[in-house]
Amino acid sequence: MPLLKKKSHKLLEPPKNLEPQELVYQVRLTNEIFRDYQLYLKRLNLYRNRVWTCKSTGKTSLSYEEALDSEKLAGKKVQTLPRELVAPALRIIQFSTLSLKDLADKIATELQDCFFPGAELYGERDGELHPCKILRIVSDGDSKPQYEVGFLDKNKEVDDNTVLFGEDLSWKKFPFSRNFLKSFIRDSTCHSIPWVVNDYLAKAHEITRKIPKELQNKYVFQNGELVQQRKQEDKTGRENRKRKRAENGKHVAEETDREVNGSEEEAINYPIEDLLLPPDPDVTQRPSPSRDFSVPMDCVGDLLMVWDFCTSFGRQLHLWRFSLEDFENAVCHKESNLVLIMEVHASLFRFLINERGDSFKALQRRSRKSKITLITWAEYLCDFLESVNTPDLCFDVGTIKRGHYGLLDPNVKLKILRELVNHITETGMFKGEIDELVEQRHALGAARREEALAEARQIREEKERSKTGEEANGVLDNNRL
Repeated sequence: MPLLKKKSHKLLEPPKNLEPQELVYQVRLTNEIFRDYQLYLKRLNLYRNRVWTCKSTGKTSLSYEEALDSEKLAGKKVQTLPRELVAPALRIIQFSTLSLKDLADKIATELQDCFFPGAELYGERDGELHPCKILRIVSDGDSKPQYEVGFLDKNKEVDDNTVLFGEDLSWKKFPFSRNFLKSFIRDSTCHSIPWVVNDYLAKAHEITRKIPKELQNKYVFQNGELVQQRKQEDKTGRENRKRKRAENGKHVAEETDREVNGSEEEAINYPIEDLLLPPDPDVTQRPSPSRDFSVPMDCVGDLLMVWDFCTSFGRQLHLWRFSLEDFENAVCHKESNLVLIMEVHASLFRFLINERGDSFKALQRRSRKSKITLITWAEYLCDFLESVNTPDLCFDVGTIKRGHYGLLDPNVKLKILRELVNHITETGMFKGEIDELVEQRHALGAARREEALAEARQIREEKERSKTGEEANGVLDNNRL
């Protein structure tokens, strides 16, 4: 389960008295059910915020879904630890008060002498160490365990068998790294410092759940969880508080709302969906969406998408910025050779040609000059539509060839532009540009964080210097007196 503020996150219980036909809201990742839409949005926003930590790897600044995926991947790796080593490792972990790093080092040190069938290590033969593989453990009563090993040749095939004691075997390098052991510790425990092994693992491997004597005065099990003992509260005060809560009758709802809003104090990482914006007390009703468009409402989405793509990636497309109003008017205009429409199509065609993919082959099918002009851009458009082979779009190729592009319905014009944009976004060249932009943004963010840290460090040092100077002046004044 991902961690929130370094603590385990508990899922909400389903609402009481749910009817089979009742309409509810369910969170996809956790299957939590809500009657109230606002509470559902708050919970959803919490899971989308990058405030979660992967319990297995310790990675931070993840969304809930990313933390779940990280835990699943780490869990598969942890399961590769041989069963013969699991129980000894869990015994070392149980109720240990060491830090995570020191505990992983201790496990790696103590498991050096734990050998198991199938382990590949080095055994002594004729006074030299040779690679070998443990075939089985030979135990003879209470005597030291012996191991039947097979020495390996260059092809890692067994060419000779013998029986060796544990002191004759050694690891050239322990097969499990410290990071692997750290993930194993996190994945196997439900409490840290002192570390407590999960109940099902303790039962499966017969790990004691009895608290050691040195910790009995500090910790106790409550409802299966290890909690720190607190000083006994005054009974009278506790009863008075209980009575007040009972009279109020709202403490249960407040606790639930507090749990839902647990991360509202965290800064929201914009941009987010409009419906996830926190409610504004000054706005009692959300404004109705604008419908003041010249194009039909069913193609407003394509209009906004194409315009946003062209303005956002104008530098990569070598295209000047233009307003949404100008673009909408150009799409609705009946003239066939508008400069804005030609420039948009030409910039998209040039990008596909430079990418030299399947679209490049279609656009270069005919021998023509590479320069796209007010006269030739319609020919490129017809070749592209024929290569796409979409019936809804190919139906209008004849109209475009006759020079009547302006007579096309605005819905068709926007579908053509949407198809061009979709082809560009699937190219490796565009994905590389996006990756480069993301890296630049990350580098800029890191530089800004470093500047902020340096500025905060400088302010802190100045405060310390001024404080030291004031103390020195005070000492001098006392000496004068």
